Amino acid sequence: MGYKGWEEYNPAQKNYKDPRKQLQGSKNRLRGLTFENMIDYSCLQYRLKKRAEIEKTPEPLEIEGSPIGHSFRTHFTKKAQPDFKGTLRGGRSVVFEAKTVQKNRIYHSAVTPAQQEQLDRHYELGALCFVLVSVGLTKFYRVPWRVWNDMKRIYGRKYMTQEELAEFQVEERNGAILFLEGAWQ
Repeated sequence: MGYKGWEEYNPAQKNYKDPRKQLQGSKNRLRGLTFENMIDYSCLQYRLKKRAEIEKTPEPLEIEGSPIGHSFRTHFTKKAQPDFKGTLRGGRSVVFEAKTVQKNRIYHSAVTPAQQEQLDRHYELGALCFVLVSVGLTKFYRVPWRVWNDMKRIYGRKYMTQEELAEFQVEERNGAILFLEGAWQ
């Protein structure tokens, strides 16, 4: 009597996940979700003022297993689109990627090659394109796509420091990031 297979069980062979990495991953996801919620709230404010209609691009999910059997897993499929798309009053499109970091630099590689291609195409068609960067959820920067795309030539490397981001800083007021202010040209 007993469970079969227990004889071969060896706890030393179990693949344990590093709890520190799990904690860091949880913090990163929470920070990203908070930033996304702030952007959604900002988009709502622009919508209410009839200045823009901007929505989050849905992330495609893939379901593994059978939802009927009450046992299934989902995971995000590879993302190829920028985070937010919409239209400004007057008809111009706006397309941007949102990135949040804890440290005082943002790397060019934070935007995937597929997202870069999408942003390039929208930019070439005349859309307002940028990368909205949050540093520690307290400072926010709207980096124009032409600057982000040419980061290596402009700064001599493929990252920007917080000091270099400073000229692109946008205000946050009552939980809304004013990322379109001054971008109407």
